[in-house]
Amino acid sequence: MLVAHDLPAFVSAALDAPVAVSEVFGSVGDQFFEVRVRGEFESVMKTIDAPRAVSDTLARLADFPQLGAERTFAALRYVNHARWLAYAAAYPGQFAGEQLLNLNKALEALLPGTIDDLRDQLRALGLRSETVELLASLSHVRNQVDVGHAAIEVLAAKEHRDLHRFLMYSMEIVAWLITHVVTMTANGTFEPRRSSGGKSKRDSTLARMGELLDKLNPLQPQTLLAPIANPDPKAET
Repeated sequence: MLVAHDLPAFVSAALDAPVAVSEVFGSVGDQFFEVRVRGEFESVMKTIDAPRAVSDTLARLADFPQLGAERTFAALRYVNHARWLAYAAAYPGQFAGEQLLNLNKALEALLPGTIDDLRDQLRALGLRSETVELLASLSHVRNQVDVGHAAIEVLAAKEHRDLHRFLMYSMEIVAWLITHVVTMTANGTFEPRRSSGGKSKRDSTLARMGELLDKLNPLQPQTLLAPIANPDPKAET
């Protein structure tokens, strides 16, 4: 765990760049040592005719239901993010927390509401109870695996294996669920919830961030500190 997690984080802070350590070697006194991070990626692979798959998907856009379209496309973006994180990982589980976060966001975008609301919508989509509970558990797992809250300790070996399997299955199930929702919406057997349409506070938040950044410069650390008040020259010592 030290080589796979703590050492890369330490070196990354020194280099100000992302780091993955695959091998460490050296000597302690006269004793040579070598540590290697070993692991195998377990992936679900699909063999498809890529050009045909793309053209078929684009053709189906003509029949894409307008109801829930914004939520569906948002969910697709989050699943794509999760896939990129899996692809970019130097070893299994490197970005597990971030993958979980994106899969959970995909569910929140697609089927908004509380966890109980999610369960109700999943049942309305005809999913079996085990599938409902697996998808509902994404929110709980997210908060327990270094996403919702800071984690001080790293996962144990068995926890890594269990989480990796959970991620692998969840990725495929959430991707399938999006297609299932679109199909049932198109044939009128499911009605997704409409977007709230409320005004976002994002513009004002980003504008405020811009105002703050105008006063700070990370290349000049002194700008990050509060100014030191000059002593009153008339004050008695």
